[in-house]
Parts: sequence; structure tokens; C-alpha cells
Amino acid sequence: MEEYSREERLRVWLRGLPGVGNRKFQKLMEFYGSAEEVWSDPSSIEGVRDEAALDAFFSRLAEEHIRILTRVSPDFPPQLQEIADAPEVLFLRGELPRRCFTVVGTRRATLDGRRAAREFSHAIAQAGVAVVSGMAAGIDQCAHEGALAAGKSVAVLGAGVDLPGSMESRELCEQILESGGALLSEYYPGTPPLPGNFPARNRILSALSPGILVVEAGEGSGALITAEYAFEQRRDVFAIPGSIYSPSSVGANRLIAEGAYPALDPGAIPEFYGWSGPSATAKPTADLTEEEQRIVEFLLLEPLSMDELVEKSNFPVSKLNSCLTSLELRGIIVKAPGGIYRAYQ
Repeated sequence: MEEYSREERLRVWLRGLPGVGNRKFQKLMEFYGSAEEVWSDPSSIEGVRDEAALDAFFSRLAEEHIRILTRVSPDFPPQLQEIADAPEVLFLRGELPRRCFTVVGTRRATLDGRRAAREFSHAIAQAGVAVVSGMAAGIDQCAHEGALAAGKSVAVLGAGVDLPGSMESRELCEQILESGGALLSEYYPGTPPLPGNFPARNRILSALSPGILVVEAGEGSGALITAEYAFEQRRDVFAIPGSIYSPSSVGANRLIAEGAYPALDPGAIPEFYGWSGPSATAKPTADLTEEEQRIVEFLLLEPLSMDELVEKSNFPVSKLNSCLTSLELRGIIVKAPGGIYRAYQ
């Protein structure tokens, strides 16, 4: 059975109380400093403080092979730590791959869109990178299917990881787990896939990856919400251009007009990131100086501008420039449009 610290257990208790969303949780943490302090002060918040019930909850999750990650857990995804409104608690079935890329799109997919989702996802998975998507009908499910034909996939759900939705979704989820991928959700087990869950879920979809691909998206598509989050989180946004007469391509075409990279063939994304095959790994970093290592660690968490790197590292500008140039020449980092630096994952 997984071992959890006292603070981890009480964070799960606190976040699970009725009316305690992410923001209320964060306000309580700011005031009390820890979930232990909230538990110890009966006046802090209404809620049953029942150790036996908490033990039973953790035991049930262990039986169902569901792991819990909180923001104080050592294996909480680092790329989620720094985003706005980061999830305080995550539930995980399977293993979260180290390298991921997100593919999303409309539920009302065209035949061409479905084909593109499968082919682009297949190429990404073939390069040794897991494809993240949301398990919705249409583009999402095609993305999972394309990835599973060549490698791993991750489903970020708008429901509990024990209730993935339709029978088709459940079968696909089982294939994801059998392939070595993962199901991930911030919603507690037993939570049904309610419509209001999905927009908030999309911030996790975008944050897990260095970039996202929008295959097709019409007006009002949830994929456009994911793209908005990606822009805010400084992730790369790619979109597949489509006919100006196709309702399913309106959103993707607009994203390209707003600065998204046009994705013109399935190999474009692996080529952009330098992913060369199933055994592809991050560029060797054993010979980095201490200063270079610090810079890479910052950039693995989030893309940063020169000014932000100066602020975080406290390095002189001349020293920072020297390190960045060296890292770029060795293919360890890249300078993206807008003067934003990011590390290859």
C-alpha cells in the first residue's frame, strides 16, 4: 500500500470537503500554513474530522490501484506546480510518462479531422512521446487510438478516474493502462463526467505538455479553451489549417492567425522538438556547468524570457547570455518566437 505523509492525507481530506475548491483551499493554506493546522482548528472550516473514514478512503483507493498526488508529494508533476490555479490534488491510475504532448479538438470531427488526429498522434507516439488528450468523443478519442497504435497515451478526465464515461471510453481507458499510460483527474473517485468539469480540466491538459495541437475546433469548442490556457502557460500552440468553409476549422484557422504554428504534416511536431524515435531521450546534460544546470532546471518547469531568467537565477546578464548560447548550440534549449526560452523535455 502506498505510503502518504500526514500532510498529504489531510490535504486530500480538506480538498474533498464540500465547497472547498482550489481557490478556497489555497486561501486556507495561506492563512493556516498547512492542512494539519486546519484539521487541528475546529473553527477553521466545517467538516467531519474522522480518521477512520479517511483510512477507509485511502484503503479503497489502494485496492483500486489509484494513487494520490498532492502539491507536497515528491512525484507531483513539476510542470503543473507553477501554473495559475494549479490542481491541489490529483488522482492517478497507471504511470505518468516523463515526456508528453497534448492533442485536442472538437467532438464534431470530420473524417479528415479524425484521420489527422490518428496520424499526428501516431507520429508523436512513434517518437517515444506519450500523447495526452481528454477522452471526449471525436478528435480526443482518435488521438488516443493513434497513439496506442505506436506507444503510450494519457487521458486527463473530467470525471473520477474510476468513472471514465461511456463503454467505448472505458474500453479505451483499459487499453491506455495496458500500454503503460495513465488516467489522470483532479476529480475525486465517484465524480461523474458533469459538463462543468471539462473547462477547468483543460488547464491540466495544456500544462502537462511543452505544447498542444488543435486538430479541428469550431466556434465554442472546448479545444479553444485548452489553447487559451496553453498561450497563458507559455506552451507552444499548433493547429492544423482547414478550409475556410468548414465550420470545424474556424477555431483552428483563427488560432493560426493569432500566432499558432501551422501543423502541415504528421512529422512536423516531432521535428520541431527534435524527437527522433522511440528511444529518444533528453539531450545529455552530464557535462553541464552548475550555472547551466540551474538554467535548464528553470526552463524544464516553464518557458521563460531573458528578464525572467535574470530574476530567477540572479546571474549577471553577460554570464546568462554565455550560458544560453552554449545550451542552444548543444541543442539542450531553444529560443522560441517572442524571445522565450524553453528546454527540450
